[in-house]
Amino acid sequence: MGEAGGQTVICTITPDAAVTGGSYGVQLCVENTNLTAADDNMFCPVKRDNASATYADFLTYDATTLIPAESAAGRIYSAGSGYAQRTGYTIFSKFGIGKAVMPLPVELLYFDANRNGNSVEVTWSTASEFNSDYFVIQRSKDGITFEDVVLVDAAGNSSVIKNYFSEDYDPYSGVSYYRLRQVDNDGKFAFSNIVAVNFDPEGGITVYPNPTFGPFNVKLDAKAGDEILVVVRDITGREFYSKLVIMSNDSEVIAIDPAGKIAAGIYVAVAASNNAIYEKKVVIK
Repeated sequence: MGEAGGQTVICTITPDAAVTGGSYGVQLCVENTNLTAADDNMFCPVKRDNASATYADFLTYDATTLIPAESAAGRIYSAGSGYAQRTGYTIFSKFGIGKAVMPLPVELLYFDANRNGNSVEVTWSTASEFNSDYFVIQRSKDGITFEDVVLVDAAGNSSVIKNYFSEDYDPYSGVSYYRLRQVDNDGKFAFSNIVAVNFDPEGGITVYPNPTFGPFNVKLDAKAGDEILVVVRDITGREFYSKLVIMSNDSEVIAIDPAGKIAAGIYVAVAASNNAIYEKKVVIK
């Protein structure tokens, strides 16, 4: 009895006499299937009507039927001699063995790292988590060899968006590479994408003349095509100038003329990109 194609086997059970009552159970051997010991407790008999030819019609759950306890016979591979068992059926039809598909341990929405003053802000978000234990933020000087920076506890199990934040207070000078290591409860792990952060305290922005009696220049050092937001603010955070610059070369000079709008005092010129923020004090006399 049955239909076979590759490793797909469907068994059709037909009674040899009319059934007037009672119930029955089935045991389907796992030998010559694509199951292994790693699938223990993850498989069970499934059933569909005789007239059906659609795999989606197989039912894995029926409130009137029972499967054995976890790790008992009928739930384990047992070196190929095991079987899938379910009892309590009352109607004969087509049967097969179905295996549960485990959800991804963590569905990561994004991972990012950005310079924030003298530290690096690391943020990430998950859409769902399954048996997730913890996250480890890692950094590298070359994008190849990484070291652990900080451990952050995970949500464990979640079906809603979770936002995470941590900070590296001792970043490398120059370009650093960050990634996220996600570890499950069983010790398995996976890595995120790698993000580069430029943390050169002497680079990125130059202001001249400084001090100045009025107009001054802001020299930007970045990659062609980068978008840089240039802002001039006072020490309280109030902005007096703002301009988005798209770098056409690796170096650009922005001329800023306060034109009497800024009183004498100390100000801060800020150049911010997607992964770095540079600041320089400007003294206007």
